[in-house]
Amino acid sequence: MPIISTFFGIVIRMYYSDHAPPHFHAEYQGQRATFDFTGRLLAGDMRLTPPNSGRTGRTWRRGGPSSGSSPWSEVAVSTLPCVVKAEYRGAHRIHVWFDDGREKTLDFAQWLKGPVFEPLKDQAYFSRFFLDGGPIGWPNGADIAPETLYAAQGVEEAA
Repeated sequence: MPIISTFFGIVIRMYYSDHAPPHFHAEYQGQRATFDFTGRLLAGDMRLTPPNSGRTGRTWRRGGPSSGSSPWSEVAVSTLPCVVKAEYRGAHRIHVWFDDGREKTLDFAQWLKGPVFEPLKDQAYFSRFFLDGGPIGWPNGADIAPETLYAAQGVEEAA
């Protein structure tokens, strides 16, 4: 749903009302990273040549060499979270499972601001969510980025 471009196997995504600073998400052969609009890596890492290709490749990593003239570096960073399963829990709550095994129930009411989220205030429409390459999305184009979900505080569920 939030795919902006696809080229050479790289998928570029942007999410509605995502966190600052302005950025885009890139996916390539199961790798995920976010970049600002100057090309600087913000999170994750991305190998730019296919594994086992026999070619010398570089890994795009956060930071840059000591000269500061390029975003290429060998600085290690954590990978980006990905939602691998989600289950509706009533009202505006969804229980999410991440690719690292972490799970929690989130109250999405905190994000239902602005015109694109207006239809989601109806619980029947809200419950029509789906997974779309890591984020949770809805038929009208609304979505919440996986790192936003990962960073959010979970809520306790009624027993």
